[in-house]
Amino acid sequence: MNILTHGHLYLNSDIEWVFCSGNRVDLSTSTLLPDLSATCHNLLTTGQLFRGHVKFPRVYQARSQAQLQSCVL
Repeated sequence: MNILTHGHLYLNSDIEWVFCSGNRVDLSTSTLLPDLSATCHNLLTTGQLFRGHVKFPRVYQARSQAQLQSCVL
């Protein structure tokens, strides 16, 4: 799969996330995205998801503050 391909995410009948490129919804030719939630969580935790975005410092700071609110002292 070309990493620069635009498309859409869908849930298949097995409740797994798949990627369909372009504007077509053809789940038979889609790309399975195993463990998508863990991958997204890792990108958020490491700060890679929004890096390069103009508002990255504010997003990263807000994420850090949210973690501090949920920690036990």
